[in-house]
Amino acid sequence: MPRNRGSAVASTPPRVSTAQSTLTVSRRDRRGHANGKPSERKLQLPGWVSLPNSAVASCVSVLVTNPMDRAKTLMQLPGSAKTWGKSMREVVKNMVQKEGALRGPYRGLPVAMARESSKNVFRIGLFAPILMAIHENDDAPAPAWKRFAAGCMSGAVGAVSSNPFDLIKTRMQVPAAMCEYENGFAAFKKICAKEGWKTLYKGVWASVMRDMLGSSVNLTVQSIASEALVRNMILSPGSPVLGAVSGVLSAAASVAVMQPIDTSRAYVYLKPHIHKNVMRAFRYIVIREGPLALYKGSGAHFLRTAPHYAAMFALLELITGSERNMLLKRNKSVLEKVHMFDALSEEKKARLACMVETKHFKAGETIVSAGDNSPGEMYIMTHGSVKVADAKNGNKSDYEGHDVIHRGGYFGETFMVTSGPSQENVTAVNDVSLMAVPREAFESCLAEDDASIALFDDGLTDPAKEIGMAWRRLRYERTLANIPVFKDLGSYERAMVVKQSKRYSYKPGQKVIRRGEQADKFYIVLKGSAVSTKSDSDVDRIAAGSKLSEDRILRHFGPGHYFGELALLTGQPRLATVVADEPLDVLAIDKDVLKSLRSSIPTLEDAIIRNLRRFDHMDSFTTMSIA
Repeated sequence: MPRNRGSAVASTPPRVSTAQSTLTVSRRDRRGHANGKPSERKLQLPGWVSLPNSAVASCVSVLVTNPMDRAKTLMQLPGSAKTWGKSMREVVKNMVQKEGALRGPYRGLPVAMARESSKNVFRIGLFAPILMAIHENDDAPAPAWKRFAAGCMSGAVGAVSSNPFDLIKTRMQVPAAMCEYENGFAAFKKICAKEGWKTLYKGVWASVMRDMLGSSVNLTVQSIASEALVRNMILSPGSPVLGAVSGVLSAAASVAVMQPIDTSRAYVYLKPHIHKNVMRAFRYIVIREGPLALYKGSGAHFLRTAPHYAAMFALLELITGSERNMLLKRNKSVLEKVHMFDALSEEKKARLACMVETKHFKAGETIVSAGDNSPGEMYIMTHGSVKVADAKNGNKSDYEGHDVIHRGGYFGETFMVTSGPSQENVTAVNDVSLMAVPREAFESCLAEDDASIALFDDGLTDPAKEIGMAWRRLRYERTLANIPVFKDLGSYERAMVVKQSKRYSYKPGQKVIRRGEQADKFYIVLKGSAVSTKSDSDVDRIAAGSKLSEDRILRHFGPGHYFGELALLTGQPRLATVVADEPLDVLAIDKDVLKSLRSSIPTLEDAIIRNLRRFDHMDSFTTMSIA
């Protein structure tokens, strides 16, 4: 166990791993810092992982979408309607009959996989880093025009890198009788030998223009949709369903923009001796075939693009979610080895593990300097060694004994409880990686109840459960909007309340609350009915399966009705007993949930009090008793 080490601000700015592998830019919670609370952040991954993640996700998704892609190419051939059919269904049917069930739909698959991976490794992989470079305000989401610009830049790079594969793929997806290439490698050699290597970049400017427009629209819509679904707690980060839904929405927007360029480019690829460039092909199509011909094959294009984007972004969310869980477990295991965090529960350690940062220093680089102000964080060694020297005794020249801290050790823990200047200098002996634990994050975990942990859960791996959860959440949020106590809350606030609520079921005759007991929950009827009575004995006297007589009933509660709010908010004992009159489902909002949400939603208490004052007997109510 290393002894106590003072800490100070790093005199040389460290390289901090803050980039994420998803399309959304990390930012502070919109209410966190305004109330002096540390932000709740999605666990961040090293920036470089966005490149291989994007390549793998797009490559695998081609297995789903290649048949539709081939059908689109066949429909764009001049005069293809007579040979292959007018609709995508007819084209796919004829393709299978003429070329085989596998060979037809998956013709050119290896080249298509190479094309998608070479394109999206830059198109998607560079989107988030570029967006974070041009949008430095962590307190607000990036505006649409910045997303559009980032999509244009990353799309242009992706178009240039994938153009050779795009040309070969298009030529290999023509009917087998027309194709002169055995495979992608043979096509590459033959094109270079007969037409020159520059042919591989024929139409590259059209590809760049197409992908700049397509990527900007696609990635802008996808990132905005993804953020909106997460912000409103409809779906969870890391969920494949989140990627699929946002991918389909972005596909519709991108097809409308890309299809005219895509059709013109296909004419250039397939008939280069007639159409010298895309503009000539565009003009030819409009004059000879009409403007609507530019959208020839758009149905197949959407049916190909929508599954492709849905599969690709779903896989990307799944991959990054899995990586984020692995990083969370690693961070948590590091924290568990530091005894000062022993008092934290497992849930709080997991929350703290999401709020740490990884910092890197080169050998000889100063990490902290004596006399500087408190950095407000402590450091845990994950790689390398550091030398600690007391400022009063001067720098030590040897690296022996307790003056050197190795992997697993830590320093700066005193600044988790004090704010004085550092008394020591800390220097990297070799290349060092540190885990920085912010003081405000640690204090937040100590102060919060366990009930407030994890407002955002990790994405579910079961799509059916995720969709069902999202549907129930929306339904419950709409139910909450009709409750007077929560009427003035916004959809975001209601979604946060619903996210931490629980659903309970009761059989007829079963008591939900008892008169005189301490209140800990507020109930909303979702299904069935309940009745209230002033006496427990009224319920105890009735036979099993029987109902209370009307003269003993104070009130009936049906779907959308609620009870238990006054005792919960005033701290008084329950005034009545509520029993299920028939099979009953209720949404229960826990006292600790309302208490924990006060720190995240400062308007919650005021809204509830304002609505409670509408009751005549609550005019003097001024403070929530759950404080």
